[in-house]
Amino acid sequence: MLFRSDAASGISATTGSLNATVNPNSDSTSISFCYGTASDLSGCTTVAATPSSLTGTTSTAVSYDVPGLTLGVKTYYRVIATNSGGTTNGSILNFTTANASLSITTSSMPNGTVGVDYFLSLEATGGTGTYSSWAITSGTLPAGLSFDTTQGHITGTPTEIGRAHV
Repeated sequence: MLFRSDAASGISATTGSLNATVNPNSDSTSISFCYGTASDLSGCTTVAATPSSLTGTTSTAVSYDVPGLTLGVKTYYRVIATNSGGTTNGSILNFTTANASLSITTSSMPNGTVGVDYFLSLEATGGTGTYSSWAITSGTLPAGLSFDTTQGHITGTPTEIGRAHV
């Protein structure tokens, strides 16, 4: 039997397709994948490939679509082929799921009142790393308010009406 683990494909934030190529060399062969987050695949999940068995002498692509992966996590996998000669494991490969796109999650910016203290903390999810830099992309804050570009806070006491987009 000839086989190899192939690069994963269709990788998103929560899914990926495991791929391999198998030639059973005329021996009825069962094909599965073992995947998990341990680099040595200890405690891995074993699933049947599609197709899960082959006969004949043609090299055939097999795959398994892994659901429910975690954002930005490395997943290790290998193909496993079993026939009358025994079980053989393919090389261990890996891929990392995508991180979610950066999104500002502050749902609304409440109106301030001239002469009344104001505080708003902007929030975001997704992306990579930390949120260490915020910016006003158009307009200006009303006089009396300031914008902390490292914390994403708008604070102060407005002395006039204005509008900004962050």
